[in-house]
Amino acid sequence: MYQAVRFALPQKHAIGIILALTLTVATLNAVEPLVIKTVFDELTNHRAEILVLSIVALLWAAWHSCARVWTLPQTG
Repeated sequence: MYQAVRFALPQKHAIGIILALTLTVATLNAVEPLVIKTVFDELTNHRAEILVLSIVALLWAAWHSCARVWTLPQTG
């Protein structure tokens, strides 16, 4: 056990990042079915207009935030 800790200690930042990403993906995978259930439940409750507008707004905001992150700065 001591050798394993001694081997991993210099990589503690990388191990922390991998652990955080793993927990994030696991959380998203656990929440996704709940979101899908909520979407379909709302579609059957005659509030489809509000739901559709909310989804469109969410997708628009996500697209713009991703576009801002992935846009490379112009050099020159």
